[in-house]
Amino acid sequence: MVNFELLFIGVSLVLVVIGFKKNHRKMMLAGYICLCIGLAAEPFANGFEQGYNDFIHSRASDT
Repeated sequence: MVNFELLFIGVSLVLVVIGFKKNHRKMMLAGYICLCIGLAAEPFANGFEQGYNDFIHSRASDT
């Protein structure tokens, strides 16, 4: 997961710098979206896994 975050942070940094130098707003927006994805992916994945496991365990205890 760390590699995933580093990849998206690096891509976002490159897109923002290039977009800023060339005055491309859409490229800078894409960079910020990559940054949001990179920083939000781990908590989302952990929460999804925890919720899925809780669902499976609650369903197993019902039977």
